Amino acid sequence: MRKSLKLKGRIQSKNDQLFFTGIMHDGTTEFKLRVDDPHQVELNEGFSETQDTVDGWLMVEQEGQQDHRCYLTLPFPAENFGRQVVVKDVQLMSRSASLMSFNPKKTTQKAEDSLPPTAI
Repeated sequence: MRKSLKLKGRIQSKNDQLFFTGIMHDGTTEFKLRVDDPHQVELNEGFSETQDTVDGWLMVEQEGQQDHRCYLTLPFPAENFGRQVVVKDVQLMSRSASLMSFNPKKTTQKAEDSLPPTAI
């Protein structure tokens, strides 16, 4: 079953090119690829003059999963690994989800008023 997901990693801007670095399922081996289409990445924050590497996401296709290992097809070939990699499932997120989806909801004054008083 194929799923369109996004993969967590680091995105670097170097000489007007974007590079994505991700981590394989073993937690230590890195893979790196050049991103030819900037629409295939989503940055958590923008680049600045002092910061050329930021956290972000790469759009990928999940081909399968076994336990916590996910088998992915990358949009561009990675150095030394080609287009197929295996990562941990915790590195993936739905393409429609964003960091804003995980912000805690603010409580209203009524909800705070309904809490029992604390003993002093």
